[in-house]
Amino acid sequence: MTPLFNTGILLRLKRLVKKLPVVLTRNQQYDSQTKQIIRKVCTAQSNTVDVGTHHGDLLDVLLQQSPNGTHYGFEPLPVFYQSLRLKYQQQNNIVLYDLALSDINGNSSFNHVTSNPSYSGIKKRNYDRSNETDETIEVKTARLDDVLLSQNKKISFIKIDVEGAELGVLKGAAELIRRDRPVIVFECGLGGSDVYDTTPAELFTFFADLGYTISLLKNYLKEEQALSKTSFEEQYYQKLNYYFVALP
Repeated sequence: MTPLFNTGILLRLKRLVKKLPVVLTRNQQYDSQTKQIIRKVCTAQSNTVDVGTHHGDLLDVLLQQSPNGTHYGFEPLPVFYQSLRLKYQQQNNIVLYDLALSDINGNSSFNHVTSNPSYSGIKKRNYDRSNETDETIEVKTARLDDVLLSQNKKISFIKIDVEGAELGVLKGAAELIRRDRPVIVFECGLGGSDVYDTTPAELFTFFADLGYTISLLKNYLKEEQALSKTSFEEQYYQKLNYYFVALP
């Protein structure tokens, strides 16, 4: 086989590989859709909130999309919080809090999953793997209303990923939501929300009482119809999706 023939085969293979569809995991799809929503709703001046900041991946996106806004990150895990402080120490418009947001101000035990920190939360959630290791730490809790309302900055976007404790975060932010009408991307799924005895009906009613609707991320981007209460419950109980967007 001549070198020229080899080169021709390689070129054809490269062209074929480029045409193959890239299969994303569900989490990767949610991440991509969340970024698209941020680009859709946030201007250069938008102020935003990231609840469950972890490594700051979403804060990076928010900072890029809204460089003139103020961005608030909430991360109760000490190791992540300290890492975030170092990462953003030169960014005056990134404000970090080592708080677990809730509907109660105070202190709480917190389940730190050392083998898989993304599973950490106020309560111990169900694990997908049997060999996860965890420890109990103490964290400060706070209501978002008490932290941000007095700062008089209109919030345009909120992301909440707290492994099942989303309703508590939302209840503690009800006045801010009522005042600013932000777009809210949130998690709600079996294995997390049910640990807190939260039902999809409760979340749906919470948002409906504030004049919000709930959509799948992809449906909102396509400007398709919002979910009914029944369809939202179906998404939850049949494990069809666990990330949603609430819209004013």
